[in-house]
Amino acid sequence: MSDDVDDTSDWAEHAKQVVEQLDQIDYFELLGVENDATLDEVRAGYRNLQQIYHPDRVFRGADAALVSAVERISKRLTEAYVVLRDPKRRDQYAKDISGPDREKKLRFGADSEQQAAADRKLQVMPSTPKARTLFLNAKKAIERGDLASAARDLRMADMFEPNNPAVLELIERTGKGD
Repeated sequence: MSDDVDDTSDWAEHAKQVVEQLDQIDYFELLGVENDATLDEVRAGYRNLQQIYHPDRVFRGADAALVSAVERISKRLTEAYVVLRDPKRRDQYAKDISGPDREKKLRFGADSEQQAAADRKLQVMPSTPKARTLFLNAKKAIERGDLASAARDLRMADMFEPNNPAVLELIERTGKGD
Protein backbone atom coordinates (compact mmCIF):
# COMPACT_ATOMS: atom_id res chain seq x y z
CA MET A 1 0.00 0.00 0.00
CA SER A 2 2.98 2.26 -0.18
CA ASP A 3 2.31 3.47 -3.73
CA ASP A 4 -0.39 6.06 -4.22
CA VAL A 5 -2.09 5.98 -7.59
CA ASP A 6 -3.47 8.86 -9.60
CA ASP A 7 -6.76 8.79 -11.50
CA THR A 8 -5.10 8.47 -14.93
CA SER A 9 -3.53 5.08 -14.26
CA ASP A 10 -4.71 1.71 -15.53
CA TRP A 11 -5.44 0.85 -11.92
CA ALA A 12 -7.88 3.74 -11.65
CA GLU A 13 -9.75 2.62 -14.76
CA HIS A 14 -9.84 -0.93 -13.45
CA ALA A 15 -11.24 0.26 -10.10
CA LYS A 16 -14.01 2.16 -11.90
CA GLN A 17 -14.87 -0.97 -13.91
CA VAL A 18 -14.95 -3.12 -10.77
CA VAL A 19 -17.36 -0.77 -9.03
CA GLU A 20 -19.71 -0.97 -12.03
CA GLN A 21 -19.92 -4.77 -11.57
CA LEU A 22 -20.07 -4.67 -7.79
CA ASP A 23 -23.84 -5.09 -7.52
CA GLN A 24 -23.93 -8.16 -9.80
CA ILE A 25 -21.37 -10.37 -8.03
CA ASP A 26 -21.61 -12.33 -4.82
CA TYR A 27 -19.15 -12.21 -1.94
CA PHE A 28 -17.33 -15.36 -3.04
CA GLU A 29 -16.76 -13.93 -6.52
CA LEU A 30 -15.74 -10.59 -5.04
CA LEU A 31 -13.05 -12.14 -2.86
CA GLY A 32 -11.99 -14.51 -5.64
CA VAL A 33 -12.63 -17.68 -3.61
CA GLU A 34 -14.69 -20.81 -4.14
CA ASN A 35 -17.89 -21.40 -2.15
CA ASP A 36 -16.12 -24.10 -0.13
CA ALA A 37 -13.01 -21.99 0.56
CA THR A 38 -11.37 -22.32 3.94
CA LEU A 39 -11.31 -19.42 6.37
CA ASP A 40 -7.62 -18.92 5.56
CA GLU A 41 -8.43 -18.66 1.84
CA VAL A 42 -11.21 -16.15 2.54
CA ARG A 43 -8.88 -14.14 4.76
CA ALA A 44 -6.10 -14.19 2.15
CA GLY A 45 -8.48 -13.09 -0.62
CA TYR A 46 -9.76 -10.26 1.54
CA ARG A 47 -6.31 -9.04 2.57
CA ASN A 48 -4.95 -9.16 -0.96
CA LEU A 49 -7.86 -7.19 -2.42
CA GLN A 50 -7.99 -4.77 0.50
CA GLN A 51 -4.36 -3.88 -0.23
CA ILE A 52 -5.23 -3.24 -3.86
CA TYR A 53 -8.42 -1.25 -3.23
CA HIS A 54 -7.70 0.45 0.07
CA PRO A 55 -8.81 4.10 0.01
CA ASP A 56 -5.32 5.20 1.09
CA ARG A 57 -4.08 4.24 -2.40
CA VAL A 58 -5.92 7.20 -3.91
CA PHE A 59 -4.35 10.66 -3.91
CA ARG A 60 -6.31 13.19 -1.94
CA GLY A 61 -6.64 15.24 -5.11
CA ALA A 62 -7.95 12.34 -7.24
CA ASP A 63 -11.27 12.78 -8.98
CA ALA A 64 -14.34 12.21 -6.86
CA ALA A 65 -15.55 9.27 -9.00
CA LEU A 66 -12.35 7.34 -8.32
CA VAL A 67 -12.39 8.07 -4.60
CA SER A 68 -16.03 7.01 -4.40
CA ALA A 69 -15.36 3.83 -6.40
CA VAL A 70 -12.46 2.78 -4.21
CA GLU A 71 -14.43 3.50 -1.03
CA ARG A 72 -17.37 1.40 -2.27
CA ILE A 73 -15.10 -1.49 -3.22
CA SER A 74 -13.30 -1.37 0.11
CA LYS A 75 -16.56 -1.32 2.07
CA ARG A 76 -17.98 -4.22 0.05
CA LEU A 77 -14.78 -6.24 0.58
CA THR A 78 -15.12 -5.74 4.32
CA GLU A 79 -18.80 -6.66 4.19
CA ALA A 80 -17.95 -9.85 2.28
CA TYR A 81 -15.23 -10.79 4.73
CA VAL A 82 -17.45 -10.21 7.79
CA VAL A 83 -20.15 -12.49 6.35
CA LEU A 84 -17.90 -15.22 4.97
CA ARG A 85 -15.75 -15.58 8.07
CA ASP A 86 -18.80 -16.33 10.25
CA PRO A 87 -19.96 -19.94 9.67
CA LYS A 88 -23.65 -19.25 10.39
CA ARG A 89 -23.82 -16.13 8.23
CA ARG A 90 -21.82 -17.84 5.50
CA ASP A 91 -24.19 -20.82 5.42
CA GLN A 92 -27.23 -18.55 5.27
CA TYR A 93 -25.62 -16.41 2.57
CA ALA A 94 -24.71 -19.47 0.48
CA LYS A 95 -28.33 -20.64 0.71
CA ASP A 96 -29.60 -17.18 -0.19
CA ILE A 97 -27.49 -16.84 -3.33
CA SER A 98 -28.23 -20.35 -4.55
CA GLY A 99 -31.98 -19.74 -4.45
CA PRO A 100 -34.35 -18.29 -7.03
CA ASP A 101 -33.94 -14.72 -5.70
CA ARG A 102 -30.16 -14.65 -6.10
CA GLU A 103 -30.04 -11.10 -7.48
CA LYS A 104 -31.94 -9.80 -4.45
CA LYS A 105 -29.72 -11.69 -1.98
CA LEU A 106 -26.23 -10.75 -3.16
CA ARG A 107 -25.89 -8.42 -0.16
CA PHE A 108 -26.30 -9.97 3.27
CA GLY A 109 -28.50 -7.59 5.19
CA ALA A 110 -30.89 -7.32 8.09
CA ASP A 111 -33.62 -9.27 6.27
CA SER A 112 -31.22 -12.21 5.85
CA GLU A 113 -30.42 -12.04 9.56
CA GLN A 114 -34.12 -11.93 10.45
CA GLN A 115 -34.89 -14.90 8.18
CA ALA A 116 -32.04 -16.89 9.75
CA ALA A 117 -33.35 -16.08 13.24
CA ALA A 118 -36.88 -17.11 12.25
CA ASP A 119 -35.56 -20.37 10.80
CA ARG A 120 -33.70 -21.08 14.05
CA LYS A 121 -36.94 -20.55 16.01
CA LEU A 122 -38.69 -23.07 13.78
CA GLN A 123 -36.02 -25.62 14.61
CA VAL A 124 -37.12 -25.63 18.28
CA MET A 125 -39.65 -28.41 17.93
CA PRO A 126 -42.40 -28.76 20.51
CA SER A 127 -41.37 -31.28 23.17
CA THR A 128 -44.75 -32.87 23.92
CA PRO A 129 -45.71 -35.64 21.48
CA LYS A 130 -49.17 -34.26 20.68
CA ALA A 131 -47.92 -30.71 20.11
CA ARG A 132 -45.07 -32.02 17.93
CA THR A 133 -47.49 -34.07 15.79
CA LEU A 134 -49.83 -31.10 15.35
CA PHE A 135 -46.89 -28.81 14.54
CA LEU A 136 -45.56 -31.18 11.87
CA ASN A 137 -49.08 -31.60 10.43
CA ALA A 138 -49.35 -27.80 10.24
CA LYS A 139 -46.05 -27.56 8.35
CA LYS A 140 -47.26 -30.16 5.85
CA ALA A 141 -50.56 -28.31 5.45
CA ILE A 142 -48.66 -25.10 4.72
CA GLU A 143 -46.63 -26.89 2.05
CA ARG A 144 -49.90 -28.03 0.47
CA GLY A 145 -51.27 -24.49 0.67
CA ASP A 146 -53.97 -25.45 3.16
CA LEU A 147 -53.62 -22.54 5.57
CA ALA A 148 -56.95 -23.18 7.32
CA SER A 149 -55.87 -26.67 8.41
CA ALA A 150 -52.44 -25.35 9.36
CA ALA A 151 -53.99 -22.63 11.52
CA ARG A 152 -56.24 -25.15 13.27
CA ASP A 153 -53.33 -27.51 13.99
CA LEU A 154 -51.13 -24.66 15.20
CA ARG A 155 -53.79 -23.36 17.60
CA MET A 156 -54.19 -26.87 19.00
CA ALA A 157 -50.40 -27.32 19.27
CA ASP A 158 -50.29 -24.05 21.21
CA MET A 159 -52.90 -25.46 23.61
CA PHE A 160 -50.77 -28.55 24.28
CA GLU A 161 -47.53 -26.58 24.55
CA PRO A 162 -48.24 -22.89 25.20
CA ASN A 163 -45.72 -20.28 24.05
CA ASN A 164 -43.43 -22.63 22.15
CA PRO A 165 -41.35 -20.30 19.93
CA ALA A 166 -41.61 -22.56 16.87
CA VAL A 167 -45.39 -22.77 17.11
CA LEU A 168 -45.78 -19.03 17.73
CA GLU A 169 -43.45 -18.16 14.85
CA LEU A 170 -45.34 -20.41 12.44
CA ILE A 171 -48.65 -18.93 13.58
CA GLU A 172 -47.25 -15.47 12.87
CA ARG A 173 -45.87 -16.51 9.48
CA THR A 174 -49.15 -17.98 8.35
CA GLY A 175 -51.05 -14.92 9.54
CA LYS A 176 -53.66 -17.12 11.16
CA GLY A 177 -53.12 -16.28 14.79
CA ASP A 178 -56.72 -15.15 15.42
